[in-house]
Amino acid sequence: MIFVVALIASSVVIYPFYKLLPVFGYPSQLSFLAAFPPIALLFMWLMALKVDELGGGK
Repeated sequence: MIFVVALIASSVVIYPFYKLLPVFGYPSQLSFLAAFPPIALLFMWLMALKVDELGGGK
């Protein structure tokens, strides 16, 4: 049962990264690494920096 919950939780995390990473110039295959929380935080940080470079930040 724990495996099923972990599989669903990782799918919920991976899918948004799969769609967003190519927008920010990173390969979508990297999204599978987002199943690990430190990597997901790193991706969010990198995307936030890229938004600033693209002029989307304040």
